[in-house]
Amino acid sequence: MAARVLLHLRPTFTPILARLALPAHRAMSIKVGDELPSVDLFEETPANSVNTRDLCAGRKVLLFAVPGAFTPGCSKTHLPGFINQAAAIKSKGIQEIACVAVNDPFVMAAWGERQSVGDKRNLGKVRMLADTNGEFTKALGLDQDLAVLGGLRSKRYSMVVEDGRVVQLNVEPDGKGLSCSLAENTVAKLHVQTSGRARQAARSPGIFCLACPMIVECGKINMVPGAAARKVLCGIIVAVCTKFLM
Repeated sequence: MAARVLLHLRPTFTPILARLALPAHRAMSIKVGDELPSVDLFEETPANSVNTRDLCAGRKVLLFAVPGAFTPGCSKTHLPGFINQAAAIKSKGIQEIACVAVNDPFVMAAWGERQSVGDKRNLGKVRMLADTNGEFTKALGLDQDLAVLGGLRSKRYSMVVEDGRVVQLNVEPDGKGLSCSLAENTVAKLHVQTSGRARQAARSPGIFCLACPMIVECGKINMVPGAAARKVLCGIIVAVCTKFLM
């Protein structure tokens, strides 16, 4: 009897349950301090993969993304801005600049050639990396649905990654505009960051701990990447150094 009642009520409750269903899980957007996801992008051809983690390992890299190759705002403003500012950006310690879009590598290569980004083998200004199926963009949580451009696309952003970790992130509020992610704004933030570090280093007495790769500044520990395993030992050394040498 109970089974027959439930079967009878099913058409009534199914639409209600559907409306109450939780939305599909969506990855949280990446933020400053997060580690860059490891995803293969493609450069020039599908046979030439570039792993994002490898690209940024031990280096300072600027990545910026556009909704689509050959689109007006990207072609007239966003990409040319980074091409023109490449020297200024690299003077701030950036070792590589790369443009990412959810396009195939042939389209990205053709767009880069049209924009005169330079051959990567000859120290080109900007590398053109294709996120062919949007895997990297989705892993960042910076994807958007733009039906007019073919569906899944990347939000417009710029980010600075240092040794695989995000240290600067500028995402356009509407995902498509041209403001915070522009080259000149990124350069301005890099100038502030590098100037701030220089001022702090100049006024902070410090010593270099010879026992392990770390800097002791005013009793604080600044770990050099790779030294975390020796944190306890180094903590003891720091305590001794700060007591007797500073």
